Amino acid sequence: MSTLTLTHAQRLSAAASEAARQLGVPMTIAVVDSGGHLVSLARMDGTPFVLNEVAIGKAYTAASFGLPTEDLATHFKDRTQFTTSIQVATRGRFTLGKGGLPITVDGRTVGGMAASGGTGDQDLAVVRAALAAR
Repeated sequence: MSTLTLTHAQRLSAAASEAARQLGVPMTIAVVDSGGHLVSLARMDGTPFVLNEVAIGKAYTAASFGLPTEDLATHFKDRTQFTTSIQVATRGRFTLGKGGLPITVDGRTVGGMAASGGTGDQDLAVVRAALAAR
């Protein structure tokens, strides 16, 4: 796979949704391609609609930088002017915190995936489980 297909994104989303069900936490799962464009979005029953934007933002951020959003939060912790500039430039899509990971193939970022709805650790665990299942 050199690009992220809809079929692959849907498989990842299904695996993440199953992991969230096993945790007993309804979540929203977002998968974006390497350009940050939404490929798949799944909002589990009982998940507030606002979490759609949070999940999309974390997936977008992970794909943009090719790094976990948690790492970026640590890296940019003391650079508020820079992070504010990026948030403005990306119209609010730049989102930090746990739960967003890049999707890589042969060391190349082909997209990003994120979950939102649990704690940061739960969001991250769900995405990790989905990526491990691929």
